[in-house]
Amino acid sequence: GGVMVLLFWFWISSVVLLTAAQINKVIEEASPLGKNYGQKNDPTITPDFQAMEPEPAPR
Repeated sequence: GGVMVLLFWFWISSVVLLTAAQINKVIEEASPLGKNYGQKNDPTITPDFQAMEPEPAPR
């Protein structure tokens, strides 16, 4: 009984993940940006490394 429940859980999880991937694909294809691989990365904009660093804790 427990093995059947586990297999059913795996099946439900895979269906949910595949459905979410299909929804993501539809949304991505409907977007006007990002039609080519890596297109959303703009090389003219340099990353702001200062914004990525955590602020020091106040003392």
